Amino acid sequence: MNAKQRQQADPEDSSRRNTGMRTRGRAARVVEGVLRATGEELCRVGYAAMRIEDVAARSGVNKTTIYRRWPSKVDLVSAAIQQFKDHTTFIDTGSVRQDLRESLVTLLDLNKDRKWQGIIQMISSHTDPEVNTLSDKLRDEQHAKRVAMIERGIARGELPPATDPSLVADMVIGAVSRRLLSFRQTIDESYVDAVLDVVLTGANAIEPSAGKSVRSPAVAARTQSVALKKNPRARTK
Repeated sequence: MNAKQRQQADPEDSSRRNTGMRTRGRAARVVEGVLRATGEELCRVGYAAMRIEDVAARSGVNKTTIYRRWPSKVDLVSAAIQQFKDHTTFIDTGSVRQDLRESLVTLLDLNKDRKWQGIIQMISSHTDPEVNTLSDKLRDEQHAKRVAMIERGIARGELPPATDPSLVADMVIGAVSRRLLSFRQTIDESYVDAVLDVVLTGANAIEPSAGKSVRSPAVAARTQSVALKKNPRARTK
């Protein structure tokens, strides 16, 4: 079999042996096509029902090529999640409100694309044990980014020192994700602005009691729960 025959028999193998921008560009297009198809299939059927065969058909890439690069469905979805992470860049505008706004608007924009919509829905559903660890890690990372935005705002004096950064982050993303993901409603930037108005105004209204620190209801509830476990009789006092 000569070189031309080998290329016709396995063009993918031939392209892997070649070098240069053309090959790298083709490989990048294959990866992009497969990961886009993965997100779109996640949006269509969810993780549990997603099949590599359907991803291959949607992307126009041979199934064996997909398995060669991503040996399992978990590996393929992990790559899609990593690509999603790469689109959620670090934000630091110098304003806590603008930081949070850009973070939320980015989420709205990504959710308009079925590729990212499938990833976002999977991450939010928390119903697939095989990818829960990956989803939890990504959610924790996104939460930590928003907490850091609020902590920077506190340090700049935009929010009171008594502000609970985690609580504010939960309230901001909770309002948006509830409508966007739970109810599948279309929301726009005006809704984001309204959420930020309410949450940040409320946070700025917090005033420490004389000589006492202010705790969020969530922190207070956890503290009370621990106390009751140590002393059950305290419940009746």
